[in-house]
Amino acid sequence: MAARVEALLDELGEGRVHVVGISLGACVGLALALRAPARVRSLTLVNGFARLRPPDAAGALRMAVRLVLLATAPMTAVARLVAASMAAFDARARLGEIRCPTLVVAGLDDRTVALEAKEALAHGIPGARFVLVPGSGHATPVDRADAFNGVLHEFLAGS
Repeated sequence: MAARVEALLDELGEGRVHVVGISLGACVGLALALRAPARVRSLTLVNGFARLRPPDAAGALRMAVRLVLLATAPMTAVARLVAASMAAFDARARLGEIRCPTLVVAGLDDRTVALEAKEALAHGIPGARFVLVPGSGHATPVDRADAFNGVLHEFLAGS
């Protein structure tokens, strides 16, 4: 997916860009920053992870149900790709290579990606800023839009 984003940037004639991704999109952004570091001006990872680990047994069950739905619901080819990407993605060993300004945003009430995974993501990237958003689940830009937009605006203004 990161290769496709890079190709799109080439097609559009874009140079360095600010990358913002949520969940799987955060993984794509992270992969793009590792694949083409000169293209990424800043990186904002929202409820993302370097390696997905369900937060608990209930979280594991929810994730399994989502993966089954992704693989069997309409758009099965896309769903299989997404499910495989989520299960196979592991950037933990390469986090130290990220050199662009990075913001990691974590919804405190996210029941999809464990807080520990988001904290580990922030700690693994040199100089990353970590922001915890109370009252937010997995869709932080939606369920706490004002808080998210404020944090993102402040971060981008300094990048």
